[in-house]
Amino acid sequence: KVFEKAIEEYCKKIDQQICFGELGHPDTFDDTFDVTLNRVSHLITKIETKYPKVPRKKKKVMKKAGTYQKDTYLVNYRILDTEKGREAERIVKDLVPSPRGSGSIDSQGVIQDDYQLFSIDLIHKKDRA
Repeated sequence: KVFEKAIEEYCKKIDQQICFGELGHPDTFDDTFDVTLNRVSHLITKIETKYPKVPRKKKKVMKKAGTYQKDTYLVNYRILDTEKGREAERIVKDLVPSPRGSGSIDSQGVIQDDYQLFSIDLIHKKDRA
């Protein structure tokens, strides 16, 4: 629910065409989590949510129990004509979108309501956690 709320807020900025992302996550984060212009490689154009694929009978049971929820986000982006964008274009098949945000966690490691999504960067598939 926390991430879904952060995505909704981020989507409001997509229409303004200000959701830039970097090629790779930065090595160090500053206080603002701003996207560094010399690392910009792409523009986020749309985020869609999808429901998990489950058998029809199980889906019916899950819907009745209220446990059938969206679990996948599809990120559409446009590679930009920048130095990092041209680099990303050469290896785009090896890249996946990865959210960059900040927020607090509780003692069990659960992200709290103050989570904020700053960017969706492109990272190499092998770096995905």
